[in-house]
Amino acid sequence: MTTADTSAVPPPARTARPDRTPGLRAWAVTGMLVVFMMINFADKAVFGLAADEIRADLSLSATDFGLANSAFFLLFSVAAVVVGLLADRVSLKWLLLVLALLWSVAQVPAALGGGLAVLIGTRIVLGAAEGPAFPVAQQAALSWFPDHRRNLPGALVTLGVTLGVVTAAPGLSWVIRNHGWRSALWVVAGVGLLWAVVWYAYGADGRHRGTEGTGEQPAGLPHGRDARQTWSAYRRVLGSRTWIGTTIAYFTSYWGVALMLVWLPSYLKNGLGHSPAAAGTLVALPWALGAVVLLGQAALTDRLMRRGVGSRWARGRVGAGLLLAGAVCLLGVPLVDGTGAKTALLVA
Repeated sequence: MTTADTSAVPPPARTARPDRTPGLRAWAVTGMLVVFMMINFADKAVFGLAADEIRADLSLSATDFGLANSAFFLLFSVAAVVVGLLADRVSLKWLLLVLALLWSVAQVPAALGGGLAVLIGTRIVLGAAEGPAFPVAQQAALSWFPDHRRNLPGALVTLGVTLGVVTAAPGLSWVIRNHGWRSALWVVAGVGLLWAVVWYAYGADGRHRGTEGTGEQPAGLPHGRDARQTWSAYRRVLGSRTWIGTTIAYFTSYWGVALMLVWLPSYLKNGLGHSPAAAGTLVALPWALGAVVLLGQAALTDRLMRRGVGSRWARGRVGAGLLLAGAVCLLGVPLVDGTGAKTALLVA
């Protein structure tokens, strides 16, 4: 899920440049991108954590609140595609900076006041700015590493997704309980602005950007024959079974992600009877377990590939097996009795 499909194309040729070990700058940039993804998912999680407070304050029905959260995804995928194409042609440093600034600005109207219309409008803008975040952050991180060294940095950037909820859930829950849900929006907006300042000072594009281990120089804006070759390459990728299968996997798995982000805190409190404080802690457990499994998957994938196992097995089928396990757990939640059993299945 974090690297290009290598089973659908010939093995890459050796680069003509020396394959130096990634240095401190590469890992420092990767660390900043992990924090970038942490903020990204803290922004997503804050509405779910404050669901009961928002509904009570604005007199929203469950349908109204679901509509406001669904608005987040209205331009999410469209923006991901558009910005993904743009990311092949402009500096990733500046693209990520703009995305982070848009996140922070999008929080302000709802933090200042307003009702359902303001929630819907700001969530649409936030979704458009956050949709491209993961693929662009992955591209920026992997541009610092040759292909055979990309499993760990790719996993670390993905780990930022889980760490964002794990670290934000208890703190934001405390802010919401003690200072109100609008204060929590100011907190995530301020953290986003702080990251943007640090990234402006230290962020940069890596030397492997655009080469993908082929030894070719990074391409600029395509034109003429280069443009035809570029779009031909896109058609090959979009028509591959690996791309189609991965897209379907993301389509289905994001249902679970959206469910956890929007409704899990309320379900833990109102459906399973946990206290607000306990729910603020429990909501982080599925993401914490996911972080451990993610690092284990990256280690297993790396080990398999070092032993000569192809990408289809090492990357694709290991991930598919984990997705299947998650689906079985979700299907089991309504079939078991007891708060403990239901909570355990949700965490798993």
